[in-house]
Amino acid sequence: MLTATKVPAITADQYTALVQPVHLPSPEELFEFQRAKLADLKLAPVEMFDHFASRLPQAGLYLLVPPQPGSPDTLDWNELMARVKLGKSGRCDLAPKHLKDAIEVPDVPTMLVDIEDGRGRRNIKPSVSREAIAQEGRTAY
Repeated sequence: MLTATKVPAITADQYTALVQPVHLPSPEELFEFQRAKLADLKLAPVEMFDHFASRLPQAGLYLLVPPQPGSPDTLDWNELMARVKLGKSGRCDLAPKHLKDAIEVPDVPTMLVDIEDGRGRRNIKPSVSREAIAQEGRTAY
């Protein structure tokens, strides 16, 4: 526990990060970053999202989403879970027969626009959130 006599150590880099203005990427930089990341993870070829390049939103966040790779019962869940980077390793014990999509997943490359990060829905049951999102005319994804 920190007290007035125990001051936390702050590195020069942390202090600089606190006082420097935050540089947000331009819509084009965000687009290129997302395309490259999806390609690096072998989730989508870089050119898959080319048709969105001329229609980037100039305000708000957006997310590029590749099509679903297949039906949940045909996917190699151990291979997919191996892509998740949590700093620890493990094994996937999910039984695909118990999985189902709670929302409709697009089967074509998609750009989700005006996305929220979910902070406003913390500590709210997912079923209640899904209902509220639908009432707001938004899509839960």
